[in-house]
Amino acid sequence: MADKPMIVLVHGALTDASVWSATASELRNSGFSTIAPAIPLRGLQSDVEYLSAFVDTLEGPFVLVGHSYGGSVISHPRLAKAKLKSLVFVSAFVQDEGETAGELNARWPGSKLTEATTIVRNHPDGQELYLKPEAFAEVYAADLPAEQISTRRGPTSD
Repeated sequence: MADKPMIVLVHGALTDASVWSATASELRNSGFSTIAPAIPLRGLQSDVEYLSAFVDTLEGPFVLVGHSYGGSVISHPRLAKAKLKSLVFVSAFVQDEGETAGELNARWPGSKLTEATTIVRNHPDGQELYLKPEAFAEVYAADLPAEQISTRRGPTSD
């Protein structure tokens, strides 16, 4: 593994690092070191700052892999570091300057991440978006077997 870069798996919004467990296992079985930091999901700038500080602790070269909103985080210029070897986008957002992932999500019809499937909750620094538990299977886990969906419900709004 010493000659291969560390694979840093960056989750999207409304989920946590556990969504990468099967992928991380497959990558490790293929000889890669992996790590999936828990992005705080407090806003793009603060999430970029968090990931930037996190990757600064890595000793060798790394690859950033972003899913969904994670693509917005990994594509930020602040993450362009000497040890960064490549970016990988998995169904991910990459917005132009001034755009938000939310705007891109709403731009094209068919998104299942809507007001009907989400709830906004206040916290001391602003607001957070949560996925309604009853929407988890359809919005985030449509490709998983039913027995896995019940164990991967994601953050709840309860």
